Amino acid sequence: MYRLGVVGAGEIFQIYDKAIDNLPNVSIIAVADPLPERLRKAERSGRHLLLDTHKLLEMNLDGVLILTPNALHTPLTITALDYGHSVLCEKPLSISVEDTQKILALAKLRNRFLSVAMHCRYRPEIKYLYENIRGKIIYFKQIYHENWMSASSWYFNPEISGGGVLLDVGINQIDWILPLTEGLQLHTASFEQADCKVELDCHIEWKYGTGRGVTDLTWRARKEKKITVIETDRGEVFKLDHKQHSIYLNGSLKGEWMSFEYQEVIQDFIRQKDSCNKEGHGQNERSYLLISLIGYIYESCGIKFLGKQFSYL
Repeated sequence: MYRLGVVGAGEIFQIYDKAIDNLPNVSIIAVADPLPERLRKAERSGRHLLLDTHKLLEMNLDGVLILTPNALHTPLTITALDYGHSVLCEKPLSISVEDTQKILALAKLRNRFLSVAMHCRYRPEIKYLYENIRGKIIYFKQIYHENWMSASSWYFNPEISGGGVLLDVGINQIDWILPLTEGLQLHTASFEQADCKVELDCHIEWKYGTGRGVTDLTWRARKEKKITVIETDRGEVFKLDHKQHSIYLNGSLKGEWMSFEYQEVIQDFIRQKDSCNKEGHGQNERSYLLISLIGYIYESCGIKFLGKQFSYL
Protein backbone atom coordinates (compact mmCIF):
# COMPACT_ATOMS: atom_id res chain seq x y z
CA MET A 1 0.00 0.00 0.00
CA TYR A 2 1.31 3.46 -1.00
CA ARG A 3 0.80 5.61 2.12
CA LEU A 4 0.14 9.32 1.59
CA GLY A 5 -0.19 12.18 4.03
CA VAL A 6 -2.11 15.35 3.15
CA VAL A 7 -1.70 18.85 4.52
CA GLY A 8 -4.86 20.86 3.95
CA ALA A 9 -8.44 19.54 4.11
CA GLY A 10 -10.22 22.27 2.13
CA GLU A 11 -12.19 22.10 -1.10
CA ILE A 12 -9.43 20.66 -3.30
CA PHE A 13 -8.85 17.88 -0.77
CA GLN A 14 -12.27 16.42 -1.59
CA ILE A 15 -11.27 16.07 -5.26
CA TYR A 16 -8.03 14.28 -4.41
CA ASP A 17 -9.72 12.09 -1.82
CA LYS A 18 -12.25 10.88 -4.38
CA ALA A 19 -9.55 10.34 -7.03
CA ILE A 20 -7.38 8.28 -4.66
CA ASP A 21 -10.39 6.16 -3.72
CA ASN A 22 -10.28 4.86 -7.30
CA LEU A 23 -6.60 3.94 -7.25
CA PRO A 24 -5.59 0.46 -6.10
CA ASN A 25 -2.92 0.22 -3.41
CA VAL A 26 -2.90 3.96 -2.70
CA SER A 27 -4.35 5.43 0.49
CA ILE A 28 -4.45 8.68 2.43
CA ILE A 29 -3.57 7.57 5.91
CA ALA A 30 -3.25 10.99 7.57
CA VAL A 31 -4.62 14.51 7.10
CA ALA A 32 -3.45 17.66 8.89
CA ASP A 33 -5.41 20.90 9.10
CA PRO A 34 -5.62 23.54 11.85
CA LEU A 35 -9.43 23.75 11.61
CA PRO A 36 -11.36 20.89 13.30
CA GLU A 37 -14.45 21.46 11.13
CA ARG A 38 -12.44 20.78 7.97
CA LEU A 39 -10.80 17.73 9.51
CA ARG A 40 -14.19 16.24 10.33
CA LYS A 41 -15.04 16.24 6.62
CA ALA A 42 -11.87 14.23 5.98
CA GLU A 43 -12.71 11.54 8.52
CA ARG A 44 -12.35 7.91 7.42
CA SER A 45 -11.99 4.69 9.36
CA GLY A 46 -8.35 4.26 10.37
CA ARG A 47 -7.28 7.67 9.05
CA HIS A 48 -5.25 9.93 11.35
CA LEU A 49 -6.69 13.45 11.67
CA LEU A 50 -4.16 15.92 13.03
CA LEU A 51 -4.28 19.58 14.01
CA ASP A 52 -0.48 19.69 14.15
CA THR A 53 1.27 19.41 10.78
CA HIS A 54 4.56 18.44 12.44
CA LYS A 55 2.94 15.26 13.77
CA LEU A 56 1.95 14.27 10.25
CA LEU A 57 5.44 14.98 8.93
CA GLU A 58 6.92 12.79 11.67
CA MET A 59 4.99 9.78 10.30
CA ASN A 60 6.39 7.11 7.99
CA LEU A 61 4.88 8.15 4.64
CA ASP A 62 5.56 7.45 0.98
CA GLY A 63 4.67 11.00 -0.02
CA VAL A 64 3.11 14.24 1.22
CA LEU A 65 0.48 16.25 -0.66
CA ILE A 66 0.31 20.01 -0.04
CA LEU A 67 -3.29 21.12 -0.69
CA THR A 68 -3.46 24.46 1.11
CA PRO A 69 -4.06 28.04 -0.06
CA ASN A 70 -1.23 29.29 -2.26
CA ALA A 71 0.73 31.40 0.23
CA LEU A 72 1.28 28.29 2.36
CA HIS A 73 2.84 26.22 -0.40
CA THR A 74 6.37 27.54 0.13
CA PRO A 75 6.72 27.10 3.91
CA LEU A 76 4.94 23.74 3.93
CA THR A 77 6.86 22.31 0.99
CA ILE A 78 10.15 23.42 2.51
CA THR A 79 9.26 21.89 5.87
CA ALA A 80 8.12 18.61 4.30
CA LEU A 81 11.35 18.38 2.29
CA ASP A 82 13.37 19.10 5.44
CA TYR A 83 11.57 16.22 7.16
CA GLY A 84 12.76 13.98 4.34
CA HIS A 85 9.52 13.53 2.41
CA SER A 86 8.85 13.50 -1.30
CA VAL A 87 6.27 16.17 -2.06
CA LEU A 88 3.40 16.68 -4.49
CA CYS A 89 2.32 20.32 -4.24
CA GLU A 90 -0.85 21.76 -5.73
CA LYS A 91 -0.22 24.51 -8.25
CA PRO A 92 1.27 27.03 -8.06
CA LEU A 93 4.44 25.75 -6.43
CA SER A 94 4.96 29.23 -4.99
CA ILE A 95 3.71 32.78 -5.35
CA SER A 96 7.11 34.33 -6.01
CA VAL A 97 9.97 33.56 -8.37
CA GLU A 98 12.49 33.75 -5.53
CA ASP A 99 10.64 31.20 -3.41
CA THR A 100 10.29 28.87 -6.38
CA GLN A 101 14.07 28.92 -6.79
CA LYS A 102 14.48 28.27 -3.07
CA ILE A 103 12.17 25.24 -3.10
CA LEU A 104 13.75 23.66 -6.17
CA ALA A 105 17.25 24.15 -4.76
CA LEU A 106 16.24 22.56 -1.46
CA ALA A 107 14.68 19.52 -3.17
CA LYS A 108 17.97 19.01 -5.02
CA LEU A 109 20.02 19.52 -1.88
CA ARG A 110 17.90 17.07 0.14
CA ASN A 111 17.74 14.66 -2.83
CA ARG A 112 13.95 14.47 -2.49
CA PHE A 113 11.44 14.08 -5.28
CA LEU A 114 9.25 17.14 -5.83
CA SER A 115 6.34 17.47 -8.25
CA VAL A 116 3.69 20.08 -8.98
CA ALA A 117 0.09 19.04 -9.66
CA MET A 118 -0.46 20.57 -13.09
CA HIS A 119 -3.62 18.58 -13.67
CA CYS A 120 -4.77 20.00 -17.01
CA ARG A 121 -1.91 18.38 -18.93
CA TYR A 122 -3.52 15.02 -18.08
CA ARG A 123 -6.86 15.84 -19.70
CA PRO A 124 -7.70 13.40 -22.51
CA GLU A 125 -8.23 16.02 -25.20
CA ILE A 126 -4.83 17.54 -24.43
CA LYS A 127 -3.12 14.14 -24.40
CA TYR A 128 -4.72 13.38 -27.78
CA LEU A 129 -3.35 16.65 -29.14
CA TYR A 130 0.17 15.89 -27.86
CA GLU A 131 0.07 12.47 -29.49
CA ASN A 132 -1.44 13.47 -32.84
CA ILE A 133 -0.32 16.97 -33.77
CA ARG A 134 2.11 16.81 -36.70
CA GLY A 135 2.80 20.34 -37.85
CA LYS A 136 4.07 23.41 -36.04
CA ILE A 137 1.48 25.65 -34.43
CA ILE A 138 1.09 28.94 -36.25
CA TYR A 139 -1.82 30.22 -34.16
CA PHE A 140 -3.66 29.27 -31.00
CA LYS A 141 -6.49 30.78 -29.01
CA GLN A 142 -7.31 29.62 -25.50
CA ILE A 143 -10.65 30.73 -24.06
CA TYR A 144 -11.23 29.79 -20.44
CA HIS A 145 -14.27 31.61 -19.12
CA GLU A 146 -15.82 30.40 -15.88
CA ASN A 147 -17.88 31.73 -13.01
CA TRP A 148 -15.72 31.58 -9.91
CA MET A 149 -17.11 34.53 -7.98
CA SER A 150 -18.60 32.34 -5.24
CA ALA A 151 -15.24 30.71 -4.46
CA SER A 152 -13.64 30.85 -1.01
CA SER A 153 -12.63 34.35 0.05
CA TRP A 154 -8.89 33.59 0.07
CA TYR A 155 -8.89 33.42 -3.75
CA PHE A 156 -9.61 37.17 -3.80
CA ASN A 157 -6.97 38.09 -1.21
CA PRO A 158 -3.65 38.63 -3.03
CA GLU A 159 -1.63 38.13 0.15
CA ILE A 160 -2.93 34.56 0.34
CA SER A 161 -3.66 33.70 -3.29
CA GLY A 162 -0.76 35.58 -4.87
CA GLY A 163 -2.98 36.56 -7.79
CA GLY A 164 -6.31 36.04 -9.48
CA VAL A 165 -7.46 34.30 -12.63
CA LEU A 166 -4.01 34.30 -14.27
CA LEU A 167 -2.32 32.47 -11.41
CA ASP A 168 -5.25 30.14 -10.74
CA VAL A 169 -6.52 29.30 -14.23
CA GLY A 170 -3.93 30.77 -16.57
CA ILE A 171 -1.06 28.80 -15.08
CA ASN A 172 -2.71 25.56 -16.23
CA GLN A 173 -3.40 26.85 -19.73
CA ILE A 174 0.11 28.19 -20.17
CA ASP A 175 1.56 24.97 -18.77
CA TRP A 176 0.05 22.64 -21.36
CA ILE A 177 0.65 24.94 -24.35
CA LEU A 178 4.35 25.51 -23.48
CA PRO A 179 5.73 22.27 -24.97
CA LEU A 180 4.00 23.05 -28.28
CA THR A 181 5.19 26.66 -28.63
CA GLU A 182 8.95 26.83 -28.36
CA GLY A 183 10.18 30.22 -27.19
CA LEU A 184 6.77 31.46 -26.02
CA GLN A 185 7.03 35.15 -25.10
CA LEU A 186 4.64 37.80 -23.90
CA HIS A 187 3.54 40.30 -26.54
CA THR A 188 0.87 42.23 -24.61
CA ALA A 189 -1.27 41.63 -21.52
CA SER A 190 -4.14 43.39 -19.82
CA PHE A 191 -6.05 42.84 -16.58
CA GLU A 192 -9.41 43.90 -15.19
CA GLN A 193 -9.85 43.88 -11.42
CA ALA A 194 -13.25 45.63 -11.09
CA ASP A 195 -13.81 46.05 -7.34
CA CYS A 196 -11.52 43.14 -6.37
CA LYS A 197 -7.92 43.13 -5.21
CA VAL A 198 -6.97 40.47 -7.76
CA GLU A 199 -7.56 40.31 -11.51
CA LEU A 200 -10.91 38.82 -12.56
CA ASP A 201 -10.18 39.06 -16.30
CA CYS A 202 -6.90 38.55 -18.13
CA HIS A 203 -6.14 38.85 -21.83
CA ILE A 204 -2.70 37.83 -23.11
CA GLU A 205 -1.27 37.95 -26.61
CA TRP A 206 1.78 35.79 -27.27
CA LYS A 207 4.54 35.57 -29.85
CA TYR A 208 6.97 32.73 -30.55
CA GLY A 209 9.14 31.41 -33.34
CA THR A 210 6.46 29.95 -35.61
CA GLY A 211 3.43 32.05 -34.77
CA ARG A 212 1.22 33.92 -32.36
CA GLY A 213 -1.38 33.09 -29.77
CA VAL A 214 -4.04 34.37 -27.38
CA THR A 215 -5.03 33.33 -23.86
CA ASP A 216 -8.30 34.89 -22.67
CA LEU A 217 -9.40 34.25 -19.09
CA THR A 218 -12.22 35.33 -16.80
CA TRP A 219 -13.65 34.34 -13.43
CA ARG A 220 -16.95 36.15 -13.97
CA ALA A 221 -18.46 34.58 -17.07
CA ARG A 222 -22.23 34.66 -17.43
CA LYS A 223 -21.91 31.55 -19.57
CA GLU A 224 -18.91 29.31 -19.13
CA LYS A 225 -16.77 28.56 -22.17
CA LYS A 226 -13.61 26.47 -22.15
CA ILE A 227 -12.32 26.08 -25.70
CA THR A 228 -8.92 26.04 -27.42
CA VAL A 229 -8.45 26.38 -31.18
CA ILE A 230 -5.08 25.47 -32.71
CA GLU A 231 -3.94 25.93 -36.31
CA THR A 232 -0.82 24.29 -37.73
CA ASP A 233 1.38 24.90 -40.74
CA ARG A 234 0.00 21.69 -42.26
CA GLY A 235 -3.48 23.12 -42.48
CA GLU A 236 -4.75 21.24 -39.44
CA VAL A 237 -7.29 22.90 -37.17
CA PHE A 238 -7.79 21.33 -33.75
CA LYS A 239 -10.68 22.40 -31.55
CA LEU A 240 -10.49 21.27 -27.94
CA ASP A 241 -13.54 21.47 -25.68
CA HIS A 242 -12.31 21.38 -22.09
CA LYS A 243 -15.82 20.99 -20.64
CA GLN A 244 -16.81 18.02 -22.81
CA HIS A 245 -13.24 16.70 -23.01
CA SER A 246 -13.64 16.32 -26.75
CA ILE A 247 -11.51 17.22 -29.74
CA TYR A 248 -12.26 17.96 -33.39
CA LEU A 249 -9.70 17.84 -36.19
CA ASN A 250 -10.71 19.83 -39.27
CA GLY A 251 -14.32 19.62 -38.11
CA SER A 252 -14.31 15.84 -37.57
CA LEU A 253 -14.91 14.54 -34.05
CA LYS A 254 -11.93 12.44 -32.98
CA GLY A 255 -12.99 11.66 -29.45
CA GLU A 256 -14.98 12.57 -26.36
CA TRP A 257 -13.73 11.08 -23.15
CA MET A 258 -14.13 10.93 -19.40
CA SER A 259 -11.37 12.80 -17.60
CA PHE A 260 -9.43 11.20 -14.74
CA GLU A 261 -6.83 13.94 -14.49
CA TYR A 262 -6.44 13.93 -10.70
CA GLN A 263 -6.01 10.18 -10.61
CA GLU A 264 -3.33 10.56 -13.25
CA VAL A 265 -1.62 13.33 -11.25
CA ILE A 266 -1.24 10.90 -8.34
CA GLN A 267 -0.21 7.98 -10.54
CA ASP A 268 2.43 10.09 -12.29
CA PHE A 269 3.79 11.35 -8.98
CA ILE A 270 4.19 7.77 -7.75
CA ARG A 271 5.68 6.57 -11.04
CA GLN A 272 8.22 9.37 -11.26
CA LYS A 273 9.14 9.19 -7.60
CA ASP A 274 9.73 5.45 -7.78
CA SER A 275 11.72 5.62 -11.01
CA CYS A 276 13.52 8.91 -10.20
CA ASN A 277 13.89 9.52 -13.93
CA LYS A 278 14.72 12.76 -15.67
CA GLU A 279 11.08 13.55 -16.40
CA GLY A 280 10.55 14.72 -12.85
CA HIS A 281 13.44 17.15 -13.06
CA GLY A 282 12.07 18.44 -16.35
CA GLN A 283 8.74 19.13 -14.74
CA ASN A 284 10.46 21.22 -12.07
CA GLU A 285 12.26 23.23 -14.74
CA ARG A 286 8.90 23.80 -16.41
CA SER A 287 7.41 24.87 -13.07
CA TYR A 288 10.13 27.47 -12.65
CA LEU A 289 9.60 28.72 -16.21
CA LEU A 290 5.86 29.01 -15.56
CA ILE A 291 6.26 31.06 -12.37
CA SER A 292 8.88 33.26 -14.01
CA LEU A 293 6.65 33.91 -17.03
CA ILE A 294 3.59 34.63 -14.89
CA GLY A 295 5.64 36.94 -12.68
CA TYR A 296 6.80 38.82 -15.77
CA ILE A 297 3.20 39.20 -17.00
CA TYR A 298 2.10 40.63 -13.66
CA GLU A 299 5.02 43.04 -13.55
CA SER A 300 4.35 44.14 -17.14
CA CYS A 301 0.90 45.21 -15.96
CA GLY A 302 2.27 47.01 -12.91
CA ILE A 303 1.37 44.32 -10.37
CA LYS A 304 4.04 43.13 -7.93
CA PHE A 305 4.10 39.34 -7.91
CA LEU A 306 5.01 38.59 -4.30
CA GLY A 307 2.52 37.29 -1.80
CA LYS A 308 2.88 37.36 1.98
CA GLN A 309 3.95 34.07 3.54
CA PHE A 310 1.94 32.63 6.43
CA SER A 311 2.69 29.98 9.02
CA TYR A 312 0.64 26.81 9.05
CA LEU A 313 2.76 24.76 11.43
